[in-house]
Amino acid sequence: APLINVYGELRTLGVSVVASNLRCADQNPLCDAVVDRSDGVAMFNWGEQRVAFLSFLDPESLGRVAPESSAGVELMPIRLAMTQSVRAARSRGATVVIASIDDGHGAEAASRAMTLMHGLSANDRPDLILAAGAGEEMLFARPSDFRPAIVGAPHGGATRATIQQRRQNETLDVVARPVPLAHWSSRPLSRWVA
Repeated sequence: APLINVYGELRTLGVSVVASNLRCADQNPLCDAVVDRSDGVAMFNWGEQRVAFLSFLDPESLGRVAPESSAGVELMPIRLAMTQSVRAARSRGATVVIASIDDGHGAEAASRAMTLMHGLSANDRPDLILAAGAGEEMLFARPSDFRPAIVGAPHGGATRATIQQRRQNETLDVVARPVPLAHWSSRPLSRWVA
C-alpha cells in the first residue's frame, strides 16, 4: 500500500513507474498504479527521436514479498519480457530503446545485464541499459559489439547518459558521466526526492 501511494504521487508529477515484466492475474492496485505489460510499451518523443522506456525487475524479488501482497502478481523472466518488449517498441517506431534492469548489485548487476544480451539479435536488444544496482562498482560499460551500452549510477547520486546519433552511419553513441544531486535536471523528481 505505501508503494502504491508513492507511485500515485509520482504520477501526479508526471513521472510514471514502469514495470515491463509485471503482470497481474486480476485487477490489482499495483498493476493499476504502474505502466505494466498490459499497458504496452511506454513511449515518448525526444527531439527527433521516438524513445521507448522499459523497466525489468528480477523475478526472484517476489520471494521477498509477503504472500498476501504478491498474490496474483507475476514477474516474467527478464530475457523473455525484454525480447518481446523491444520488438514491440521497434514495431511502434522506436528509434531509441532504453531498458532499466534491477537485477543484482555492483559488478554482478552489470555482468547480468551483459549476459542477458548474449545471443540476442540486434533487433531484440535495447540501445541503452540502465543497470540499477551497478553504480557502486561501475559507471559505464560497452560490450565488444558496442550495443547496448550499460550505465550505472552511484549510490545516492545520479548519472547523465548522453545519447547521440551519428549521422554518417545512423548508429547511436553513448557517453555517461556522474552528476551531483544538486545538478539534477528533473525538477518534479528532485522536488519529490527532497
